[in-house]
Amino acid sequence: MKSKLSFFFLAFFTLNLVAQLPTNTLVGYHENWYNIKLSQIHKNYNVVCLAFAVPKTGSTSDMKYNIPAGYTGTSAQKKTSFMADIDALHADGKKVILSIGGATGPVQLTNDNEKNEFISSINSILAEYSYKMDGIDLDFETTSLAFGSSWTISAPSAGQTRVVDAVKSIMSTYKAQTGNKLLLLMAPEVVYVQGGLSNWGVTNANGGAYLPIIDGLRNELDLLSVQLYNTGGTSGGAFAWNGQVYYDGTPEFALAMTETLIKGFTCVQGKGVFSGLPASKLTFALPASTAPNAAGTGYLSTTEVCNAVKYFKGEITKPAGYSYTMGTNYTDLKGLMTWSINEDSYATSGVYSFADNYPCAFPAGTLTSELPTDDNQQVGFVYPNPVKQGEYIMLSQRVAIGYLVNSKGLVVGQYVNVDKIATESLSTGLYTFVSGDGSFKIIVN
Repeated sequence: MKSKLSFFFLAFFTLNLVAQLPTNTLVGYHENWYNIKLSQIHKNYNVVCLAFAVPKTGSTSDMKYNIPAGYTGTSAQKKTSFMADIDALHADGKKVILSIGGATGPVQLTNDNEKNEFISSINSILAEYSYKMDGIDLDFETTSLAFGSSWTISAPSAGQTRVVDAVKSIMSTYKAQTGNKLLLLMAPEVVYVQGGLSNWGVTNANGGAYLPIIDGLRNELDLLSVQLYNTGGTSGGAFAWNGQVYYDGTPEFALAMTETLIKGFTCVQGKGVFSGLPASKLTFALPASTAPNAAGTGYLSTTEVCNAVKYFKGEITKPAGYSYTMGTNYTDLKGLMTWSINEDSYATSGVYSFADNYPCAFPAGTLTSELPTDDNQQVGFVYPNPVKQGEYIMLSQRVAIGYLVNSKGLVVGQYVNVDKIATESLSTGLYTFVSGDGSFKIIVN
């Protein structure tokens, strides 16, 4: 009996080992100037960005990363404890990313010497931690994007080209050292991406200046999380693909800005055409709370986050009051990103409301250990099949332990001592019910 289930999950794990990022992601930034250890992070965060690697004093290209403040003892003790916590995250199937830059750590590669210094210093950080960091995240802001005004997407400035070349070099070294692809994430602000649609933005704020970097690394890019916050609320706003302006702090902003990245757009002032990215490389990137350190503007309540994601994916009809209408369902939206893990915890006294809300928007969870089985289970069939949303899936007899797996290979439900399964929270599609005696296909429509 166990051999059938073991074979199923051997195949399941093999598939998931091939995928670099979890099928659905909850990306959180871990601020190293606060005291939360990696071992204290909410379990739903499955991509942890270590914030930040920043330039050393007096430099804009020689990078360093400090172990988070929560780790104490000698330097060697801190490092040992920190790396053990990274190992524990890996054991749970999570990814650890080195985030570079941030608002107070501007990176500038103004010549080839600085480019080479940047490459060498990032390679050194990755090597210092025994290549346990799975990727890098480009969180370039403020003067990091000061590339002048003559760039276009097809003809980047020398500074933009140096960034692209540096990242490719770092990725190449990591692959040579580990045999694995270095994950590449980016978390630009709206003004540096969709800002290419704004004449004011291009003229006054380096609008769109991230676009040549994204375009130059689109084949290497694993995840883009454009920050859907700090655009000024009702006093700011940003243009979307349809020529309309939307304001952060509203579900419409998240919908419109993200669909703009998928559809692609033509920038103003001859900056060129940005070809869209698949939804599978995008997240909704939102503040974790209303705390001042989380974001100035852009917060959405947990209910608004859940509804906006479900509408974007086509799992619910357009919510009442929404002014933006989705014409296409993007079922493969990758996940959520938030600033930050620390603010999610501090703002709610450790409750982690953003992380707790994640399964509402992305209910599928990944398996991180072998599932228990029961040799005495004798499940013959399930009915009705197909089953309509809201109806129960009836089992032929009571099951001690069973699991419902969606078409992406993710476990969406664990059931103990049941003879029926509610479907009201399930999306339409194909599922597999797995127990110790075998597996059965189920269609929900």
